[in-house]
Amino acid sequence: MSAFNESLDVCRSIGDLQGECTVLQSISRIYEAKGDIGNTAHYLEEALDIASATGDRKLECSVMHKLASIFADSGMSEPALMYLEDALYIYRDLGDRQEEIVTLGKISQINKNRRGYDLAVEYLEEVLDIARNLGDRQLEGETLHKFSLIYLDKADPDTGQEVITTSRLTI
Repeated sequence: MSAFNESLDVCRSIGDLQGECTVLQSISRIYEAKGDIGNTAHYLEEALDIASATGDRKLECSVMHKLASIFADSGMSEPALMYLEDALYIYRDLGDRQEEIVTLGKISQINKNRRGYDLAVEYLEEVLDIARNLGDRQLEGETLHKFSLIYLDKADPDTGQEVITTSRLTI
């Protein structure tokens, strides 16, 4: 850990914000491996502040995704959704459709996991619209399959089966 602290000190002394952000994320992974969610989140939140200061919005979103993952994996869906919503806003502002799709999918999955089926479907509908606008038949089929899993989880097997059939025809 002392090597990371030394690296952090060097980055700070020379004003290397990108390096500082990278080292903070590395330190967070050590705490994550130890199962220390508090320190993991602390270092990632510090990295997020630095990423914001760099003006690199994709780096900022990358850290937000890591924070969301840590919180979601720990059963804390509210902060996870907050970070993902913030990242979604930025990706839309940047016009990054690929990352928008990934983020929408993660938001949908968290809502599905907490049995917020209507919200999960709402976010997948956005992915489906994007897939259709892009003419991406594979993404369309994969998204329809995710719909079916939500309906099956929701104990609505008829709708789930109908969507599965549609997704098979699409892929």
